[in-house]
Amino acid sequence: VFCEKERGLAQDSIMSALFPNGIPFSFMGDGPNDRSLLEQEAVVLRFLGDDGKPFCTLSDLAQLDLTKSADGRSPDAPCITACYADSFSKMNWYEGFLHLSDWKKAVVGGSFDGASVMMGAQNGVAKLIKDMVETTLTVIHGVAHVQQLADGDGLDDVE
Repeated sequence: VFCEKERGLAQDSIMSALFPNGIPFSFMGDGPNDRSLLEQEAVVLRFLGDDGKPFCTLSDLAQLDLTKSADGRSPDAPCITACYADSFSKMNWYEGFLHLSDWKKAVVGGSFDGASVMMGAQNGVAKLIKDMVETTLTVIHGVAHVQQLADGDGLDDVE
């Protein structure tokens, strides 16, 4: 039901007219802090809505498969990249939803925190995903994360 609603919001008449071969998307992601001891990534997708404004939707809380890491037990860039690729691949199931029904042809933007494992220019997740896709993918340091860091530093200084 959730996925059907998500697709409905993203496939409005304006988007269908602009992108008759399926819609593009962007994403945001971060490792959540919760009570579990699982290594996971929160995957948020971003589409244009029927009002022409972007909207975000939590798409997945994806558990990392640590066996896909270089050492087989830690959340490194190859492991995290595989997690995002697996999560995005789930959208390919909905024929005609994404541009040419392939996330590798539909993703246009992304946002991560500034950690080197995520944004590293040579071996970071952003670089590894860029190498996988068939689009010009722009990945930026997440503005909300910068604000969170600033707020946290400010609150540390207040008694």
